[in-house]
Amino acid sequence: METSPRRFEARDYARIVIKRLGLTALVFIGTVLAGGLYSLSAPQLYTASSLIRVKTNPPGFFWVSGESPAVPDMISLETQAKLATTSEVAQRAAQLLEKEPSEAKRVHASAAEILGSLKSQVIEPDLIRIHATHSERRKAIAFANAGAEAFCQLDEEARRASIRAGREYIESELKRAEHAYEQAELRIAQFQEETGLLTLPGEDGGGTPNLLAQYENERRAAEAAAEEAEAQLAELERLYAAEPTEETESTYSMNPVLSALRSELAARQVELAELRSKYTDEHPDVMAAQERVAALQKRIDDFEEPVVSVDAPQRNPFSTALRTQILQAQVAVRQARARVTALNHVIATYREDYRDLPEKQRRIRRLQDQARMARETFLALLTSQRDALIDEHMKKGLASVVDRATTATRVGPQLLRTLIFSAVIGVLLGVGLAFLLEIMDNTVRTPEDVTRDLGIPFLGIVPLIEGGRDELVTLASPKSPPAEAYRTLRSNINFATVDTPVTSVLITSAGAAEGKTCTTANLAVVMAQSGQSVLLVDTDLRRPKLHRYFDLDASRGLTNVLVGDFDYADVLQETGIPGLKLLASGPLPPNPAELLDSERMAQLLTHLGESFDIVLLDSPPAIVLTDACVLAAKVDTVVFVLEAGKVTREAGREMRRLIENARGAILGGVLNKLRLTGSDYYYYYYYYYDYGRTGRRRRSR
Repeated sequence: METSPRRFEARDYARIVIKRLGLTALVFIGTVLAGGLYSLSAPQLYTASSLIRVKTNPPGFFWVSGESPAVPDMISLETQAKLATTSEVAQRAAQLLEKEPSEAKRVHASAAEILGSLKSQVIEPDLIRIHATHSERRKAIAFANAGAEAFCQLDEEARRASIRAGREYIESELKRAEHAYEQAELRIAQFQEETGLLTLPGEDGGGTPNLLAQYENERRAAEAAAEEAEAQLAELERLYAAEPTEETESTYSMNPVLSALRSELAARQVELAELRSKYTDEHPDVMAAQERVAALQKRIDDFEEPVVSVDAPQRNPFSTALRTQILQAQVAVRQARARVTALNHVIATYREDYRDLPEKQRRIRRLQDQARMARETFLALLTSQRDALIDEHMKKGLASVVDRATTATRVGPQLLRTLIFSAVIGVLLGVGLAFLLEIMDNTVRTPEDVTRDLGIPFLGIVPLIEGGRDELVTLASPKSPPAEAYRTLRSNINFATVDTPVTSVLITSAGAAEGKTCTTANLAVVMAQSGQSVLLVDTDLRRPKLHRYFDLDASRGLTNVLVGDFDYADVLQETGIPGLKLLASGPLPPNPAELLDSERMAQLLTHLGESFDIVLLDSPPAIVLTDACVLAAKVDTVVFVLEAGKVTREAGREMRRLIENARGAILGGVLNKLRLTGSDYYYYYYYYYDYGRTGRRRRSR
């Protein structure tokens, strides 16, 4: 049989509280007395408060780069309130109180005393209230004002320090920005010098594409001039070939010095043309060659050529002139071709430069952007430095005292309020302790404990008999609650066995002195009173007690029958109650378990069942001895007697396990010796009513 989870109802809670009402009342009274004593003995306290306004959104700095230090205007109002109650504030407040000029206002107090009295409260949007609590009214007022003043001073000092640190940081960054700006300008100048790219194309209307077109036009003109010079040279060479070179009559010849100058001029012109093909006109070598050519040309122009008469056959003057023109034409051709070569070199160079121009443009633009950003950073830091200097010279904090404490209010513990609070706490503690004890209680106390924790049916309860004595209460007080409980138990057993009638019932318990013998005797009496023929068998062959309830002799009985000395009919005793007889234990044997487990015991139970309507067997405790387990397999069913508040749930479950292992049938459990209060009567009445109704429904089916 599986156990079900425990379910509490309202009456269960009420029963638990009423059950431990004395404990709850004791805790309640103790708590109230403690609260009252505390209220009467506690010292009287006074509280004073001052008000501080904190600028939460003042104009701050513009930090260009890097991280700024933590300044007060970056701290939330809640954090400011916590800072107002720190040891640093208390230390400064103690110094302010010691330095008070007026002797009447001077207060001697330690920083620890001030710190223990200060509390802060945030009042939105920008106010902080400083509370000071002390047993002396004068100190409460002084601590509140000194704490507020100390907080404002420390706030101002912290702001000065932060502004100073910010200014120093800006100045260091300003030097770095200035150096970065200078380096950016220097990199631009170096790049322009290396590449010759002074300006970007399109910035001044010129640029490499326009120069390249100009040089290509000049090259075409030079090629045309070279072709024309070559044509003239060819014509002169043709005429020179057709003229005779000598004449017989007198002729005139040129001065050999002039001829040498002209030859040298032609050589220098050829040299100049070759230099121009390699370098630009601004090159030093080209400029030196141009100066040499100009000097030779000037000497030739200034030279007066003398006429030399020759009577001997002389060279044809026309042929000589042609020869001179041919030389000049050759020089012109060389110059033209040299210029074409130079222009081709220049054009090739410019075309190479034009191919690398986009990359150079990107580089110079990047350098210019870096220089511009460095300049903007530098200017911004200059502005921040100026603002920091202005802010530092203002020397104002963010916090200021707007209301000073003038009076102190008494806030000591009030007797009535403390008593009410103590009463509530006492009720909660008492009820909580009652439920805690109920939860920690591991004993079987309620019918739900029997059904839920032990997993067996609940048959009934037997209240504790007045005086705590075991007696036949069904005869001594037939109208008492215990007697009525036994009759109810009889009815519940009849309801439980209506479908499967039984003749032999073993009654046992987990331990000794749980009232199983008293329960067996009283149950036999009420069953006999209902008209049944009942036999009581005392199978407790170690400590028999059934005969004492009826003032009978136990010298002859069960053991005599089992060993064969007598027949069972010879040892039965009348109890004086109609329909009820007793088979006492007889002499105590040394081996009770072996006798009870014998075949003669089984045969005896069969004969007794045929002779009586019901046979009730009282046995030793099931956990302590094996006698009950031996008999459980021989009887029709077993009833557990559980003393309320004594037998534990573990013991009950162990007893059930032992009986089931012995293949005994368990009819249910009886909750014995239960102490009933007023609430318990109502609870068990309701439980019995519900149980009886359920039993009748089962019977009707």
